[in-house]
Amino acid sequence: IKDEKALEAINESKERVNAISLLHQEIYSNEVLKRIDAKSYLSNLIYRIQDTMDPKRNVNVLVDIDEIHLDIDQMIPLGLIVNELLTNSFKYGCTNSLPQIDFSFKQNENRVLLTLKDNGPGIVDEKIVERSDSLGFKLMKLFSVKLKGEFKTENNNGAVITLNFEIKNG
Repeated sequence: IKDEKALEAINESKERVNAISLLHQEIYSNEVLKRIDAKSYLSNLIYRIQDTMDPKRNVNVLVDIDEIHLDIDQMIPLGLIVNELLTNSFKYGCTNSLPQIDFSFKQNENRVLLTLKDNGPGIVDEKIVERSDSLGFKLMKLFSVKLKGEFKTENNNGAVITLNFEIKNG
C-alpha cells in the first residue's frame, strides 16, 4: 500500500486486533477463565505496542501496574482503550528529544485509576477529543461507557489521560 493514510489506518486496525489476540492468549493460559491478571496482560500489551511503534526503544516507557484481576467483560474494552492511548502517545506525544510515557494502573478499594501521561506537546487541539471523525477517541469514549468509567483528558506538560472505573464483582 502506497497511500500513507491507508497504511496508517491498516496498521492501527492491526494493533486493535493484536490487543484482542493478546487477551485471548492470556485467557487460555489462565486456569480461572473468569478473572484475568491485568498486570500480566497490560504489561505484555504495552511492550508489544512499543515493539511496533518504537522498535529502537527511543521512548522511555515507565510502567506501574498493581496486581489486579478483572472480569473478562472489563478486560476487553480496557485493552482496546490502552491500545488507543499508547498508539496516540507514541504517534503524537513523543516528539521531543527525551520522549517519555508514564503508564499507571492503580487500585483503590473497589476502583481502578488508569493514568497515561506523555511529555509531548499535549493535546494541541482539544476539539479532537470531541470530534466524531476521530475513531480512536470515539472508541475510547464508547469503551469507557461500557466500563461505566469516567474518561478525562487534560494538558499538563504533555497529554494526561485518566480512566476511573469500578471493579466488577463476580
